Amino acid sequence: GDDVEICFGETALLDAKNPGLDFLWSNGSSNQKIEVPAAGKYKVKVSNTFGCYSEDSLSVVVNDLPSVSITSNSTDVCVDDGNVTLSITPSGGVLQGEGITGNEFDPKASGLVFDQPNWMSYVYTDFNGCTALDSVAITVRENPEKVFFNDTLICSGGFVEYSVNSLSAGNSFSWVNSEQEVLSTGDIAQFYDAGSYQLEISNAFCSVLSNQFLVDLISVEPPILAKSDQSIFLGESAELIVEKASQEYSYEWSSEGLAIDLGEKIVVSPTEDTRYTVTAVKNDCQDTSSTFVKVLLPVVVPSMFTPNGDGLNDYWLITGLESYDTYEVTVYNRWGNIVYKIYNSYEPWEGMLDGEELPFAVYYYVIELERGTYPAISGSVTIMK
Repeated sequence: GDDVEICFGETALLDAKNPGLDFLWSNGSSNQKIEVPAAGKYKVKVSNTFGCYSEDSLSVVVNDLPSVSITSNSTDVCVDDGNVTLSITPSGGVLQGEGITGNEFDPKASGLVFDQPNWMSYVYTDFNGCTALDSVAITVRENPEKVFFNDTLICSGGFVEYSVNSLSAGNSFSWVNSEQEVLSTGDIAQFYDAGSYQLEISNAFCSVLSNQFLVDLISVEPPILAKSDQSIFLGESAELIVEKASQEYSYEWSSEGLAIDLGEKIVVSPTEDTRYTVTAVKNDCQDTSSTFVKVLLPVVVPSMFTPNGDGLNDYWLITGLESYDTYEVTVYNRWGNIVYKIYNSYEPWEGMLDGEELPFAVYYYVIELERGTYPAISGSVTIMK
């Protein structure tokens, strides 16, 4: 008969036909049909009851299975990491399995199961009709949830805090700058500097980057005042002015924590020494400067006093000197001799010179205020008994 070819692992069914006759195969079988798994030459003798017979033989050839391979550049993939290339040899066979398109595996394909092996197989049939397959398992992992952050403006010297504490279970965090340098770990991060940042969220298998978010600084220059400090006399007004005021800012004036006015220029009429603060504000950011307005009291000089010990008008009592940083009071008699002189330490005068009472007379005084900064005050004072 004709020779028979089979593939490795298969069996060949040899049929001597002629049912009802007697059969004797070279392997000792007496059946009409035999199933053989091995290569070789097989003979059969077919005889009838009259002793007549016929013989035939054939060869069984066993062909090797083709060498088939399927491999993946990754067998553990994250769902958002893109397709996985499958390498197959030889070409010309059939890829089978969920998520296969061409020679790529799509981890986002429907029907796939997370955290369990998803099997891909490659079936190839050679020119002898022999078929072999190989398979590979790919496990798909879920990426952490991706987050999106808004850009933020912060005041110079301040900070902004970002938080993802709702995602903390099972994840780790790395806050990175534009150079991908890790600045902080944990589900909360604070940023003090301008820059571009991202958050990398990682679980046991996969990671995901947030969008790039920007932190920018608002720098507010402290307002420059036309006069740092100034002095006015009681009843006068002082003009407080911001030099080179910017339209980008609003200006708020206050004193002792109480708001008093708005604008780059205000007029104040304090009745006592007062410090004023101006705050430059831009997008809720601010910086401040302050100025001090000293209120000079009028110097009141009595024209007479009666140091007679009756408890009434016994002292020459000058008021107002305390509002000046420096002062000098000099009293002369009619011959120009100094009978009384003080410097920055005024005490009421009781008309004495070197422990002796001065006689009833008219005396002349000169009061110098802050070394000539203000006009000197002069006049006469009469000592009466």
